Amino acid sequence: MSVLVFLFACTAEDPRVDLMKSWGEKIFIPSYQSFVEKTQSLHASTIPFCADPNLSSLTDLQQAWWDARAPWKQMEILAFGPYKSFPERLGPKIDFWPIRKDTVDEILVGEQSLAPEVFDSFGVSSKGLPVVEYLLYSVLPADIQSERGCEYLIGSTYDLSQKAETIYNAWSPDGENYLGHLTEPALHEGDYQTIEDSLAEVVNRLSHTIENIRADKIQKGLGSEVGEVQVSLVESHFSHRSLQDIRNNLEGIHAVYFGADQGLGIDDYLLARGYNLDEDFTQRYERCMETINSLEQNGTLVDNMYVDSQGVLYLSDQLAALQTFIKGEIIGAMSLWLTFNDADGD
Repeated sequence: MSVLVFLFACTAEDPRVDLMKSWGEKIFIPSYQSFVEKTQSLHASTIPFCADPNLSSLTDLQQAWWDARAPWKQMEILAFGPYKSFPERLGPKIDFWPIRKDTVDEILVGEQSLAPEVFDSFGVSSKGLPVVEYLLYSVLPADIQSERGCEYLIGSTYDLSQKAETIYNAWSPDGENYLGHLTEPALHEGDYQTIEDSLAEVVNRLSHTIENIRADKIQKGLGSEVGEVQVSLVESHFSHRSLQDIRNNLEGIHAVYFGADQGLGIDDYLLARGYNLDEDFTQRYERCMETINSLEQNGTLVDNMYVDSQGVLYLSDQLAALQTFIKGEIIGAMSLWLTFNDADGD
């Protein structure tokens, strides 16, 4: 028996509470803290770049955006609570996609203020990670001296860093403590009545995230219904980060299953209940990762949609196998229930 499983067996608290606390304290909140730090670094780097635009600094900015995106995509499993619920509804304010390019282009040729403080009043299609991506990978490479483009970049990255801090504070026990709604639902007026409710929320989100990858990040881009690839519907297509986005999504799922270093995971909880699903989970997870690696040998996700659509569909099939395993074996072994995927595309 592992040390963590032993602790589960001997704890005076409900082991489900221990599991949720461990996720929050060792995965969720640290990931959001990393997102804050990386978006602040991204914004800080825009100031010297815009004072002296050059290709080397632009490349550094692109890398800073790429790095900031990783913890955000890993935590896409948390598409509920502050991410989705009003009044915060921070998810769309941070990551509304596919980008409405015409909306951004109209702002670029317009005369409205792009001061950082006005972005809070902008609609979700005018700000966030996808807008910053478009500026860094399309607008500024085409015209690196664009003053309007730089104004937009400075303002949008500032707003992004503020929204990152807001979602971190929303989850943090030192802030609005949304984590407390999950670990101690009886003490908080909210969406959950019991620890079973909050646990079912998180575990079902693993399955929902995979379902959304298949439907929104793969199928829509393949354009099967219209007979041609829909590049504009592919996530992160300007930066060619689409496959890495999916990889990061899966890394978040893996972290919840196995826990962080010295932290609890689904695996520990199941072992304490007499189930060992680690090999079955790992097999399905690694097939997904191996398929992503294989596709990257051909190029970007968009490249593969054109030259190896069957390979892209094979990735969807491997994701479906992992999704089915979570919905069936894992949720069943945890004595939880299936929930509705409320993804609405924004």
